[in-house]
Amino acid sequence: MEKEMPKKRSYTVPILLVLLTFSLIGNVFFYSLDLQNGQDTKQRDGQSIINHGLAAKAHVDAALDALNGLAASTAADRAAKLYELGQASAGQADLALFIDDARRHTVSPSIEGELSGKALQALNSQFAVIGSITGELTSEDEQLIQSMQALYSKLKEHLASFKLESGDKLVEISMLTGGSWVDTGLALEQAVVEAQLG
Repeated sequence: MEKEMPKKRSYTVPILLVLLTFSLIGNVFFYSLDLQNGQDTKQRDGQSIINHGLAAKAHVDAALDALNGLAASTAADRAAKLYELGQASAGQADLALFIDDARRHTVSPSIEGELSGKALQALNSQFAVIGSITGELTSEDEQLIQSMQALYSKLKEHLASFKLESGDKLVEISMLTGGSWVDTGLALEQAVVEAQLG
């Protein structure tokens, strides 16, 4: 009678199963990290848009208040009103950033980027002209202040609908899908272009 030899066990299959399991766990882990990083980036971008909108709103409010104060100023308080307007005009960059955010999140901007840029430069120049006023207001000065008041009143009306606050992750992420804020930004751009390049 022949003696049976014990069969040797092969460890290849169990080792492959263990390696495959670790590989799947690693893939799921790195995929979840990638998703988390993508969400964090979207949240930061959305938060940036909200902050630009709020800063644009603050700029428009401050500039309109300063323009109204300057229009009603006397020779004694004109320097203080011009200083306030100078401070408010520094926030014009926030208005430009919010408009740019809206342009980037629309399918087809109705205004060429170059035209929009020229209009914002013209607005900046008008702030500089008003800031260089000395002495009594001339009729040209008054006309320029009134046209700026009209523009900033219109900008304030458009921004009245922007009521978003940062702090809510879902709201911040959803900003990148567009919405009414894009229409607000494009309306601001339209108002600036119409007022400056008429």
